[in-house]
Amino acid sequence: MSALTIKPLLYVIAALALAVLLLGNRSCVQSANARTDAAKLDGAEELVARVRTERDAWKRQAEANADNANTCAASLKLMTTEYQRQQRDHATLDEQRRAAITAAELSAADSDRALQRFTAQFQAESRTATCGAALAALNTACPALKEY
Repeated sequence: MSALTIKPLLYVIAALALAVLLLGNRSCVQSANARTDAAKLDGAEELVARVRTERDAWKRQAEANADNANTCAASLKLMTTEYQRQQRDHATLDEQRRAAITAAELSAADSDRALQRFTAQFQAESRTATCGAALAALNTACPALKEY
C-alpha cells in the first residue's frame, strides 16, 4: 500500500471511529431518553388511571345527586299538591265559619227582639191590676221566684 492510500485510509478510519463514538454516545443518550420517556409514560398512564377513577367517582356522585334531586322534586310536588288541598279546605272552612257566625248573629238578633218584645209585654201587663195582683200572689206563694 502506498503512502497515498494509507493516509486517506487513516483519515477514513479516524472518521469512522469518530462516527462510531458519536453514534455510541448518541445511543447512550437515546437510551437514557427512552428510559426517561418510559418512566414519564408510566407516570402518565398512572395519572390517566387516577383521573379516570376520579371521573367515575364524580359520575357516581352526580348520578346519586340526580336521584336525590328527583326524589326532592317528587316530594316537593307532593307537598305542593297537599298545600293546595289544605288551602282549598281552609277556604271552605273559612266560608262555613263565616256562614255560621252570620247565622248565629241573626239568631242572636232574633232572640234579642223576642226578649225585648217579651220584656215590653211583661212590663206593660205587669202594670195592669189583675196581673200585678197575680205577681204579688206569686211572690208571696214562692219567694224564690221573686227576682224573676
